[in-house]
Amino acid sequence: MQRRLTPDDREILDCLAALPDLSPRSTGPVLHARFGELTRVWQHVNALIDTEAALTYQPDLVARLRRLRTGRRGHLRRTAA
Repeated sequence: MQRRLTPDDREILDCLAALPDLSPRSTGPVLHARFGELTRVWQHVNALIDTEAALTYQPDLVARLRRLRTGRRGHLRRTAA
């Protein structure tokens, strides 16, 4: 059974989609003001972008966030070596 998006899930995705830049400098203040603690918000976003429901709802945003996450993970692996 496919996970359905909650109203909070949609609100987070819509908020991120409305931002012209997904850098931490741009997203941090906005997400903190609307949703609270950033660590929990980003944990939720990371789980959310792995769902088909999120991909169906905001395909461009989810693809962009997945690419950013993959790039950051690759960067972290290279710097840790």
